[in-house]
Formats: sequence, structure tokens, C-alpha cells
Amino acid sequence: MSNEISESELYMWRCLVALAHADGKLAMEEMNVLKLQFRTHKFPPAVLNQLNNDLAVAQDFEKLFEKVTARKDREELLNLAHTLFWSDGDFHEAEERYFEQIKASLRS
Repeated sequence: MSNEISESELYMWRCLVALAHADGKLAMEEMNVLKLQFRTHKFPPAVLNQLNNDLAVAQDFEKLFEKVTARKDREELLNLAHTLFWSDGDFHEAEERYFEQIKASLRS
């Protein structure tokens, strides 16, 4: 990955972090999934700082999701969300609602 990411991709990653907070708790398994993704993608320092801030303070998924404008980023978010949601063995009602919202955005 290059040292820069698009705005849509940045918000896709921020959405993923927001989704980890969707059920009101950040499980260790979810944290492990996110930290692995952060290491794998070698984000620029400013992006990594933003993602870590989002880990510390839950963000509004709906507002972030509006800025995920590229279809490929929404598709990737759907795939990563699936992994994240099942990592702790509990697919919470709020997680399911967001998962369905992402899927619906890909149908249009």
C-alpha cells in the first residue's frame, strides 16, 4: 500500500473501528482483528493516529459511513465487518443492523 490513502478509504477504516464499538463493548478479539489490520496495511502515522483515537473514543458510524463513497471501499468494509463481528463469537443486534446497512448500500 502506498503511503497515502483516499478519503473514502480512510473513512472505510474509521467505520470499521466504529463498528467494533457497535455493541457497546470493545472485545479483545475485535481489538486483535483491528490491530492486525493496522500492522498489515502500514498506514501513514497521521492515519494510524486517527484510527487509534477512534479506538479510544467511539465514533458515529452513520456520519462516517456517508463519506465512504467508493464502491470498492464499501465492499471491503462489508468483508472486514463480517470478520470483525464474528471474531468475538457474538453477532449483536446493532452489528447486524450496520451489516445490513452496508449490504444495502451495495445494492443501489
